[in-house]
Amino acid sequence: MKLNAHPSLPHQRQAAPQRRWWLGWLQLLCAWLLCMLLCANVALALAEGLPQDQGRAAASKPSA
Repeated sequence: MKLNAHPSLPHQRQAAPQRRWWLGWLQLLCAWLLCMLLCANVALALAEGLPQDQGRAAASKPSA
């Protein structure tokens, strides 16, 4: 008597589609790009001074 480990059912699940290897790399590249943009934004903000510092500097200058 032969026993089948996987009986054939009419509603068998189809095999999962093959994953594309480049999707993971693309996601990593996008995350890296967003991180670099955020770091550049913070660096520019610190180089120019915080907005509160600019407001205080403008308020302390005597108006002519």
